[in-house]
Amino acid sequence: MDNIGQARTVKIGPVTYEIKVVRGLMDDAKNTKLWGQISYENCIIELEEDQNSSANRVILWHEIVHGLLQGSGHSKLDDKEDLVTALAYGIVGVLKDNPWLAEKA
Repeated sequence: MDNIGQARTVKIGPVTYEIKVVRGLMDDAKNTKLWGQISYENCIIELEEDQNSSANRVILWHEIVHGLLQGSGHSKLDDKEDLVTALAYGIVGVLKDNPWLAEKA
């Protein structure tokens, strides 16, 4: 799962989230399979193991965008899954097509 499985934490604003890759990720009610989820209370991002690295990169960014919106006081936008998904795909695409943007300053 390229370096996503190796990266153990991501800092979103002042909060550091642990990244866990798990098998059989489900919602809290155990009714729906999830590809990723963020826990603000436990500071954990979980990603489903059973997906390829490209998909996992987008899912990780999806959860990061949730964290950015929640942490910046825009919790109403945090519930807009279409917006969060569009931003995640956009960020991953821009960073992939313009690797210089990810270089350290």
